[in-house]
Amino acid sequence: MHSLRVRLTALFALALAFVIAAFSAALYAASARPMESAVEARLASLADRIASAIEWERPKPDARPGHRGGRFWVRKDLLEGIAGNGDVVYDVLGPDNQPLAAGNSPRAPEHWYGGVGWRDGGTEESGIPRFVFSGRAWRTVGCSRPARVEEGDVGKAPILTIFVAFDATEDEAALSRLAARLWLFGGVVFVLGVAGAWLAVRRGLKPLRAMGDAAGGIGGRTLSARVPVPETSDDLQRLGESLNAALARLEDAFGRERAFIADASHELRTPVTILLTNLEVALAKPRTASEHEETMGVLLEATRRMRGIVESLLTLARADAGRIQPALEPVDLATLAREAAAALRTLAAPKGIGISVEAA
Repeated sequence: MHSLRVRLTALFALALAFVIAAFSAALYAASARPMESAVEARLASLADRIASAIEWERPKPDARPGHRGGRFWVRKDLLEGIAGNGDVVYDVLGPDNQPLAAGNSPRAPEHWYGGVGWRDGGTEESGIPRFVFSGRAWRTVGCSRPARVEEGDVGKAPILTIFVAFDATEDEAALSRLAARLWLFGGVVFVLGVAGAWLAVRRGLKPLRAMGDAAGGIGGRTLSARVPVPETSDDLQRLGESLNAALARLEDAFGRERAFIADASHELRTPVTILLTNLEVALAKPRTASEHEETMGVLLEATRRMRGIVESLLTLARADAGRIQPALEPVDLATLAREAAAALRTLAAPKGIGISVEAA
């Protein structure tokens, strides 16, 4: 019973742990996904704003031959608004990887945008990476943006390479707090659920334990006892009813066995009594040869009857064990009655009792 209780509780605990883990993972993913989308949208917006602060001036038509012409103008006033709070870091490179602008460099031991997630035309090639500097978590991205050109200017604008990062420490701290709360909530729910399952299983198995105790006290002399059946209309009730039905069949079988033993004893008592009576009469006084012959005939008949009873008992025992299938056939009751009367006359004569048979 204790092992069954432990197994049921363990199965419930396993199922509960799976449900809690799945729920916590889904809730964490549902919370992290919008935050990740917001991070990506903010990085794209910052890249657009930075690109709009780098203006490309086309070469003049009267530029002398061989002169490359054209130059970049950096709108520092716009860039100061972007990096004014110190939570944004950026680097801008021109078409020939010449540095054009930078803001709030974290002065990390290695270049901070090494291995950033590259964004080109909105196509994501990797996740949005992070780097940690001075205890702060930064999210960073690299992307390509065209430089700003004056309205009406013709020609293709040069492409800028922009690396931008912003301080996402608060966002990650919020996710960490959510994870910690999910762990705490899940642990409390798991402990309470397992404790409740243990008590529920213990209470649910109480009727089964009562039936087991009652069945353990039933023996050969107490077959009339029955196990308690809970009125629950479930498998426990059906189990109790099945056990009581089996006990009733067992009691009936034992009753038939006792009746059979009593009947067999009664059947054997008569031929044994005939044998003893005739032997006592034969030994009481000298008898003639004809009297001895008559007595021996009675003894022989009684002995044959005992052998028949014993053989019948063996046949019934084998039939009950399923070893043989008894064959049914008609019996002449008149013949049986005459044989019984002949055997009993020896007992009846000393008491002045006459026995006669009238049968067709």
